[in-house]
Amino acid sequence: MPHGVYGVAATMDGASLQHEMIARNLAHVQMPGYRRTHLIQGTFHDSLQEGFDADLEIEYRGTKASIDFSDGVVEKTGDKFDVAIQDNGFFVVGEQGTPLYTRNGSFTLDPSGTLVTQDGRSVP
Repeated sequence: MPHGVYGVAATMDGASLQHEMIARNLAHVQMPGYRRTHLIQGTFHDSLQEGFDADLEIEYRGTKASIDFSDGVVEKTGDKFDVAIQDNGFFVVGEQGTPLYTRNGSFTLDPSGTLVTQDGRSVP
């Protein structure tokens, strides 16, 4: 098969992934603490080098999905348990003894007085 067909197929694959990321970013635009992802496309030669990078960048067929951890807009909510992170860092929340990390600082108290996320995960 001609090499041009492979190049076109890789480009179409990358465009499809980019559309998926844009749709995901738009769907979550109002979610506090959501980090947008963006796609970095490479050449056809790059598409032959598939792998995983430890810096939260996933490579697939010459494309890299990268998570944007830059600070978002901080809005004052008036709730005494809502907090925001500026610069680097994550909140650690627990799920059955397993630490989970989030930048969503919308917290509340459960009936026992424990600080929890909106979906009930406790803050250690």
